[in-house]
Amino acid sequence: KVIQGGTTWVSKVGDHGALSYNHMAMVELLPNNKLVAVWQASNDGEGTPDQHLRIAYSKDADGHEWGPHEAIPIPNDGHAIWSPVLQWIGEDGASVPSKGVAKGTLWVFYAHSTSHCRAPGGDLKYVKMSWPEHIWS
Repeated sequence: KVIQGGTTWVSKVGDHGALSYNHMAMVELLPNNKLVAVWQASNDGEGTPDQHLRIAYSKDADGHEWGPHEAIPIPNDGHAIWSPVLQWIGEDGASVPSKGVAKGTLWVFYAHSTSHCRAPGGDLKYVKMSWPEHIWS
């Protein structure tokens, strides 16, 4: 089936101030019935030392409009960060947002290249964000 209509941009290469490389987007539903997207990005292309993860939130439940994106605060030691995978866990332990549960944790798993690993890939790591406070740990 072909989807009729337009395309919605979360991050568009070529826009003023945009990064030159975006790839591997993952999307998760949040308890406010909006979406969060995380992807790997770089100014210099795939696998370069500045490759990092970005995050953006939809402004509506259908993902037709997105807010600005920002880097996830992951320390980068000059090696690429790859392949984000998202998982929401509510304070009730559910892996999907439950009615009436407004708090939880967004887990972001990723691979961090090292000098001992052929890219893409590397050590598997994670960061997590408490919701709705947006505090990373």
